Formats: sequence, structure tokens, C-alpha cells
Amino acid sequence: MSWIICILIVMIIMICLGSITISLFKIMNSTIINTERLKIRYERYYNILNKWIIINDNKLPEYFIKNKIKTIAIYGCGNLGEILFKKLEITNIEIKYFIDKNSNENFNVFKLEEIKNVTNVDAIVVTPIDYYEDIKKEILKMGYDGIVLPFDEVILNIYNEVEVDNGGK
Repeated sequence: MSWIICILIVMIIMICLGSITISLFKIMNSTIINTERLKIRYERYYNILNKWIIINDNKLPEYFIKNKIKTIAIYGCGNLGEILFKKLEITNIEIKYFIDKNSNENFNVFKLEEIKNVTNVDAIVVTPIDYYEDIKKEILKMGYDGIVLPFDEVILNIYNEVEVDNGGK
């Protein structure tokens, strides 16, 4: 009888340890996946910023003018949005407002739901590059019918033009 109890206790302990092991494995796997996502995200931002540094500051407004974009809204008040604003505020490209979930005392910021009620722009430049597709869908759902540009695509297009102009150097 005592052997049966011992075996049952050992089995219960093994089941508990198995459950704990499975839970720890799931947590570790989730952590690895999240770390990999962050790594990819930071690599993308690094690559975009690196290309942005290489291109001449004049190329950014030239790109918009060449594409008949004179007024823009910037989606995202994060680092890229602020840098983009600073680079464009001294050019002929008029930044009408920012769009963001959060307010920012330094900028004229509207929530996405409010863009129906504000001045129309030629394009909205989306700076959170990892979420571009979702943000674009939301912008279009709000009734905006202009151009929605992913910021990284703007920089890559300019960079590629500069590379061609420099003979691929």
C-alpha cells in the first residue's frame, strides 16, 4: 500500500514538473521570438537611418516636390517623426500636422480619428515603419484619399537615386 502511495506521489511530482517545464519552454520560446522581432526592427531602423545619413539633406524635399507633394502630415511623433519634421521645417515642404495616438506638446498633433476634420494634405508620411500596413489601412478607413507613404520607402527611393547618380558607389 505504501508503495502505491509513493508511486502516485512520484507520478504527481513528475506531472507537475512536466507542466512547469512546458510553461518555462513556452516563456523562453516567446522571449526568443520577441528578441528576434526586436533585432529585426532595430536592424531596419539602423539601415534606414544609415541611408538617410548618406543622402544629401536637399534630396528629401526634392523627392517630395518631384512627386508633386507640397504639404504633408507626419504619422508618428517618435524619433523618426521628429527628425523628419526638423529636416523639412526649413524647406518648401509644409508640414501641416502630426498624427499620433499620443499627444506631444511640441507639435500640432491629431488623433487618427480626427483627420477627417483637419486640413487636407498631399501625403501622409508614416514613420513607424513596422506598422505601416496597419496604419495605412486605418488612415484609408478614416476617409483619407491622398497618398500614404512609408517613410523607409521614401528614404530608400532617394538613396537608390543617389546611388544611380553616383554610378553605384
